[in-house]
Amino acid sequence: PDSFVGRTNELEQLGTLLAEGNRLLTVVGAGGTGKTRLVCQFGVERVSTYEGGVWFADLSLAQNKSDICQCVADAFGIPLISSDPLTQIRNAIQGRGKALILLDNFEQVVHLAPAILGEWMKVAPEARFVVTSRERLRVTGEQLLYLDPLGLTEAIALFETRARAVRPDFALTDANRKTVEEIVKRLDCMSLAIELAAARTAILKPKQLLKRLSQRFRLLRGRDRDSSHRQSTLRNAIDWSWKLLAPY
Repeated sequence: PDSFVGRTNELEQLGTLLAEGNRLLTVVGAGGTGKTRLVCQFGVERVSTYEGGVWFADLSLAQNKSDICQCVADAFGIPLISSDPLTQIRNAIQGRGKALILLDNFEQVVHLAPAILGEWMKVAPEARFVVTSRERLRVTGEQLLYLDPLGLTEAIALFETRARAVRPDFALTDANRKTVEEIVKRLDCMSLAIELAAARTAILKPKQLLKRLSQRFRLLRGRDRDSSHRQSTLRNAIDWSWKLLAPY
């Protein structure tokens, strides 16, 4: 729904890795680094490359094999009518031939990856899978792309773009550039944190925003009604990772 900023090198890397014959790419990174936006942008740019289509499935609510199959079925726009949904989806993927399938938020079902993706890859040799996760899948044939936070220049550009969305007269000037630079540095150049901070420029000037960053968990809250719960605040993004940790 809004513009995509930066990540030119990472988009090229994804294209190169697939061109080299890799069939399963996992984009690994901390919550809020922009994994979902990256793979969606990549899919948009590659639609004409895949005769079988580019398909996006959000697995954030999936807890088991059936849930994963339902998410993919929803992406394909097909009803699950089989008593064996794993086989039905396997056949659906196989029938699409050269297709790109984007599986988002795999981290909470990562233990199911070998049984599901391993099976799909065996029967659908033309299909390519790009997965986002906060940890690697550990599936045979998996190629990793670690997604770091934005570079400083891209981080500043993202802040400016999102600030203009809520305050059209916002502009980077000699008077506020250093302040904006300090804001994105304090936020470790993390995409989600920057977007949440930029949204506050509707009511706060950059200097006011910088002063309040010590209260970032209270300050950085999204206001869009259609944003997911785990990405609506900085605290929720961290809580999502915390709940996925196993006992030591």
